[in-house]
Amino acid sequence: MGQGRDISAAARIRDQLRDWIRAEGLRPGDRLPTEAELTARFGVSRPALREALKGMELDGMIAAQRGSGRYVAPAMAVQVERPITAFESVTEMLGRAGHRPQTRLLQAGRVPSPPDVAAALGLAEDSPVWRLEKLRLIEGQPLLYSLEYLPLALLPPDHPVFDWSGSLMALMQGLGLAPVMSRATVSAVGPPETQADLGSLGAGGPLLLVAETCFTAAGQAVIRSLIYHAGHQFSFSFARK
Repeated sequence: MGQGRDISAAARIRDQLRDWIRAEGLRPGDRLPTEAELTARFGVSRPALREALKGMELDGMIAAQRGSGRYVAPAMAVQVERPITAFESVTEMLGRAGHRPQTRLLQAGRVPSPPDVAAALGLAEDSPVWRLEKLRLIEGQPLLYSLEYLPLALLPPDHPVFDWSGSLMALMQGLGLAPVMSRATVSAVGPPETQADLGSLGAGGPLLLVAETCFTAAGQAVIRSLIYHAGHQFSFSFARK
């Protein structure tokens, strides 16, 4: 029982520390107060504080320098709120939050459509689709992992070599198939099964999976995407009427 209470206390303190760092406007490279100062400030025990700090180090929020102290890490500058009621590309969403992501194209190629993808896109099972696997980073910090599928029949037979690391939304717009709306679900999941190196993407706890099907103005399904968001860096907002 005592261990369970310690874990809960550490999680609570970690959230308080994260919120305090942001409220104080501390930037990457700024030094945190000492352990004694933090225990006094938050009224917590030294063991619980150390457990919370250790968790923040594992998540990449802070960095410890031996003999010097703990400092705010670049990952703390990455926080994205995504309106779930707004249709926008990943690039647009991150740009709106003031970030300039780097895209790492992991794989691109033709595959038979998985059953769930075929159903979402209205295709016969095993119909050929183009599959894109990407990792997006900000300041070297993995933030998003995505799988995107589009029907191969939508691409011209003599299509040029596209820059698949760019915006798929922009590419579809160039083909006259611009997505303008989508249907999506959000769920908390563990790291996906993949042979790619996703770095520390899942180190901060569960990922938020947005499974989305994008449609043109005519109602044609053109993209099926599975986007895994680093759960400790994203929040989703929505409006109810």
